Amino acid sequence: MSIDDSSELVAILRAALPLTAIVLGIGIAIVSTALRYRRRIRIAELIHAERMAAIAQGMEPSPLPPELLDGGSGCRRSRTSDDYLRRGVLLLAVGIAIAIALLVSSRHPERAIWGLVPAAIGAANLLLYKLDAQRRHSGNSLPTTSQHRDGRSPG
Repeated sequence: MSIDDSSELVAILRAALPLTAIVLGIGIAIVSTALRYRRRIRIAELIHAERMAAIAQGMEPSPLPPELLDGGSGCRRSRTSDDYLRRGVLLLAVGIAIAIALLVSSRHPERAIWGLVPAAIGAANLLLYKLDAQRRHSGNSLPTTSQHRDGRSPG
């Protein structure tokens, strides 16, 4: 293999690496979506079979889970101030670490500004934590229990 062949190989690999990453990323997303869909279908089939068996035995079937009726969105709990604090500190630290790493290791120190993106998101989460703490302290707190769309409590 001559030197010219190796430089061509390097050029091919440089072009193939991003393409491979993109194809694998999209492939993983498609497989993940398909598996999540199959799992939901299987759960719906099992719930249906259980309800049919209960009806066949003359029993009252259990009510359908709200996650099945909501189209799978489920009832996500509302964010607490602890969530904002945790995410804020984490993203602020990650942003600072990225900025320092790019500043120290890069030939172009101006690229360290990209560390400000997660740092700014972290700072916004810390601001939300502070505002939420002030709101709770002033007594304008909303109930922390999650509720279904029709106002019922879960459980």
